[in-house]
Amino acid sequence: MKLDQIAGKTDRMLAHCPLCHADTPLDPAFFLRRRGDIDLGALAESLHCAKCGTKGVQLTPMPERY
Repeated sequence: MKLDQIAGKTDRMLAHCPLCHADTPLDPAFFLRRRGDIDLGALAESLHCAKCGTKGVQLTPMPERY
């Protein structure tokens, strides 16, 4: 799934850290403007956890506003 598809359906996606289990809401439109229409998996691999700094979070589109 690509960012353009997500940004068109929701205004939030959730970044989940597999190490510390922190959940951080993110704006897909922000990343679409900054990085272009990239694959969600590629974006997830490049992000770091906001709490512990672990590289590689899990991204999930959120169907409702957070």
